[in-house]
Amino acid sequence: MTLQTFQLNNNVYRDGDGKSAPLVLVHAFPVDHRMWDDCAAEIIRQADAAGLPRFAVWAPDMPGAGDGPIP
Repeated sequence: MTLQTFQLNNNVYRDGDGKSAPLVLVHAFPVDHRMWDDCAAEIIRQADAAGLPRFAVWAPDMPGAGDGPIP
């Protein structure tokens, strides 16, 4: 079996504290990470208001979408 590798363009909405698991938002076809812009901002706002630990929020562009390269 041949393994293929590809690069993802990861969009970081917020860096984490290095201790908490990141929240990874994955988009569907045919959109890109921008579908999460408003949602990510609201998640961050509510998490901060609730006093949760600072977790990272990432939204990679899947291959062939947005800035994601076509494999």
